[in-house]
Amino acid sequence: MDESYPILIDGRSAGTLRVRRGLLTEFDARCDDPGRLLRLSVYGGGREGYLGVMEPAGDGLRLCRRLSRAAMAGFPEAVEYAAESGQKPTEAEDEPAKPADGPSSPADAPPEPADGPPKEPAAADTPLPEPETDVLWYQAGDGTLFTVHGGVHYRAIPVTAWGLPPESAAERRVIDGAEYAVFALKDNRVI
Repeated sequence: MDESYPILIDGRSAGTLRVRRGLLTEFDARCDDPGRLLRLSVYGGGREGYLGVMEPAGDGLRLCRRLSRAAMAGFPEAVEYAAESGQKPTEAEDEPAKPADGPSSPADAPPEPADGPPKEPAAADTPLPEPETDVLWYQAGDGTLFTVHGGVHYRAIPVTAWGLPPESAAERRVIDGAEYAVFALKDNRVI
């Protein structure tokens, strides 16, 4: 039995999530491309269930996931809609909650791969610690890395993939043997 739910991006319907239940539950999401990294979750009954990062497909984005019952243990019992991850779900949802201070990104916390990325804290002006310290960098799926430290979002882009102004880079850093230019972000844009 197929179910269909709206995908709400920036307060408007931007696509459709189809759900097929069986031995594994299959989620097939397609939506317009908002021009930024999009992490998708399902919402319902005051709960959020993280699905993953949507990938480019044609002129839009697509995500296809097959999850077992165990992988969906923290998911809503009844899905109401899909939207960008990191929204604050509420018990009585007449309309979807607004995103918390911009798009969600991993926070300075242990990764939670089964339940989705960590939630973002409020913005602050804290520089990255020295390269020798432990900062967890997360794969963005497009060859870049990202982290949040002291409430500030950072994106590390391989030096070989220049396209952003180097004077905007917070620093250059070697991460796992590759050289990256690290940029501070605000609202998912380089500052």
